[in-house]
Amino acid sequence: MEVKLDSDKVRGVQLIAGQALNDRGFATPEVLFGLAELIGRTLVNQTGGTVIEKLEVLNSLTAHAERTVRMGWIANGGK
Repeated sequence: MEVKLDSDKVRGVQLIAGQALNDRGFATPEVLFGLAELIGRTLVNQTGGTVIEKLEVLNSLTAHAERTVRMGWIANGGK
């Protein structure tokens, strides 16, 4: 499934979600698993297509998250 993303809107979602979670008393794993739950439910309830297409989107999201972690790790000097 090909989707065009507006990078400014992606950053906006990141900013708003971060602000909503900031200083709310959640542990990092709770935030990460809560966001994973949101991603899964959003894919199921708010996107069309078959389960295979939904899983392809999930694979793309996972690959993006992996790239982000690698780039962040490198940017922080591998610490």
